[in-house]
Amino acid sequence: MNTELQKIALRHNALYLPSEESSVMSPSAAALVKSLADHGYTLSEDALHSVNAISDNDIRNIISAIEDIFGTRLNWASLIKNWLRPTGETWADHRLGYFINAFPKGFINGKELPCGHVIPPGLFDMSRYNGCPLCGTPFRYTPGANVGGSAPSTVLGRMTDKDMKHLMRGIIEAPVPPSATDAASLAVLADYYGIPAGIRFGNTETCIMLSGELFKKDKIQEALDLISDAPMLMRMLWYCNTGSVRIIKKFDNPAFHLHYNRPRCKAVAQWLDSIATESASVCEQMNPNREIWVRFIRALRLTEYARRLNLTYLQKLLDVFYRKAYSTWSGEIEAAETVGDFSRSLELLCERPGAFTRRLFSTMLTAGAEPVLTAFRTIEDKLPPRMMCTLAGAAPLWFAAYSPRSVSLADGRRVSIEANPKASTLSEQERQECIAAIKTMADNYFLTRYRAKGPLDETLFIDNELWNIPVPVGDRGISVSDNAIALQGQVFNVRGDNVRLFLQWGQGLPAQHLDMDLSAKILYDGSTEDCAYYNLYPEGATHSGDIQHIPDNIGTAEYIELDIPRLKASGAHYVVFACNAYSTDRLSPNLRVGWMDSESPMTVNDDTGVAYDPSAVQHIVHISANPSRGLVFGILDVDSRSITWLELPNSTQRMEQLDIAGVKALVDKLRSKVSIGELLEIYAKARGCRISSEKEDADRIFDIRWAADSAAVATLLL
Repeated sequence: MNTELQKIALRHNALYLPSEESSVMSPSAAALVKSLADHGYTLSEDALHSVNAISDNDIRNIISAIEDIFGTRLNWASLIKNWLRPTGETWADHRLGYFINAFPKGFINGKELPCGHVIPPGLFDMSRYNGCPLCGTPFRYTPGANVGGSAPSTVLGRMTDKDMKHLMRGIIEAPVPPSATDAASLAVLADYYGIPAGIRFGNTETCIMLSGELFKKDKIQEALDLISDAPMLMRMLWYCNTGSVRIIKKFDNPAFHLHYNRPRCKAVAQWLDSIATESASVCEQMNPNREIWVRFIRALRLTEYARRLNLTYLQKLLDVFYRKAYSTWSGEIEAAETVGDFSRSLELLCERPGAFTRRLFSTMLTAGAEPVLTAFRTIEDKLPPRMMCTLAGAAPLWFAAYSPRSVSLADGRRVSIEANPKASTLSEQERQECIAAIKTMADNYFLTRYRAKGPLDETLFIDNELWNIPVPVGDRGISVSDNAIALQGQVFNVRGDNVRLFLQWGQGLPAQHLDMDLSAKILYDGSTEDCAYYNLYPEGATHSGDIQHIPDNIGTAEYIELDIPRLKASGAHYVVFACNAYSTDRLSPNLRVGWMDSESPMTVNDDTGVAYDPSAVQHIVHISANPSRGLVFGILDVDSRSITWLELPNSTQRMEQLDIAGVKALVDKLRSKVSIGELLEIYAKARGCRISSEKEDADRIFDIRWAADSAAVATLLL
């Protein structure tokens, strides 16, 4: 039984159990039930019967998959023993310690640690440490976690091969690009079951990912058969090198050291020679990433193969490309706008609806809102629903007069872009009219689209939580959800009075200086305070100590404990969770991060400082392909005792830019997007469905569990 399939099933709150049911509980099945309970799971009746029918080896594989997802057997020891009790250390103690160790050995008497540092008597209470308090090198390793501290809260169902194939088809046919979690699942499923014959790809990025996976496995012709144009080819080749379909123009990136064997070069050359499109048109498609194409042409030896194989079309294509003997569509638009010929520019924009959508707001400012929207309505039926969702969500922020916009770049950096200067020339009424016009256009677009499907005599239940979760369009994350899929903007209610953040990194890596930091920014009215390596004990928060070196292969961990009643009493409103790379320019691969909460007290080992309990984990992710230096992964609302999951990559080591206003702006940005509940309400109205407030009275139920299935949510955008 494939262990990776078990991981996919667990993301969907199920076990992969293809076997027939049995009623006899074997000892190994009982061991599995015990292991599941230790990790916060219990089984549905259907899954429990099916577990009895699988072999002992398959059960061991299931337990192994669960322990791998949660990192149960990893080193979870902290730097400070029983770190919930402060050590009394200060930043001045650390400065004094470094000063003392600047002198030659033997100059100061004290305890010499394995790392070479000398700790004078009375500076640090070394009975409280598992490592060096100065350099953060751990000396004590304790593989294993505190399991079973919380009662099981998640019921696992059953997934069969049929369910797995249905999941794969849903991801492939989804009209939105897959999340990092879905992309990881799809790579495994496609390799295990193969790509279904004749399947229709719902979006280009999914096609590029699967093509890239085939190309990397030297299934070259199968990969190229999925590619339809030159830009797709370039993005597929880029994906093979970087793991990302988004182009990052940073040529110092080690992943951009291109090299291809001759069979691959020859196949790509022959594919380009077979394009039945005018050379100038293909060159225009290549032009936006011209400098990257130059590198690919050299790495793939296209000039050599065009000559050796007498590929006449490829020879002409390269000639036109290098001589720049082609015009560009964007250049024609720019020329028309320069002379004020907006009717011509709108005519050109209507030729390419996708490009028109991306330029809609700026064109409304230059050519006038009414004529631009009139032209746009003539082509809106050619747009995919995800683009209309993006427009409706982006309009309130884009037309703000002075507020800068936070934009995530392809390389993981988050930058602030000032509002378009022309937006400030609009009156408040004109801005609101623009926003309302976009919102009305989007509502009418979806009403028309859903009405075309015909009436539906059904009663629907729509969970209130779905009004707080944005439709997942345009959210390309870097983290893979392990225990259950969560959508950006999803709100988790806190159980109990404490939230415990955790960070684990370094698994499988040799011993080295690799400093990852876990931090929390506490926000008050008019002020902030950090809980981080330089401030271990702010009011209402406790840090487990700063580890800067990783032991060999087993990794290490940091924690932060948040006491909600103390935070509330101190006047805190929000706490922002973040992890950052301090010693490198990107987060460590396979880094795990998340938080725990529990109605039962969460324990900390007095001797080792281990505080990780998989049964109390509310959310955990691991980092996949990652170009960023940091990640903001949650916001605790102290007053409502709720945590909003989000994924906000950043390129800095700290969060100085976040204050009360910044966090509210971030939450407002999430809330400004079209929510799943809002779209379901339009769906019900268009198809004549009734909405019930009770699940028992509904024919179809739309709740958090349904929303976790990205393929199901994507059906709203078909």
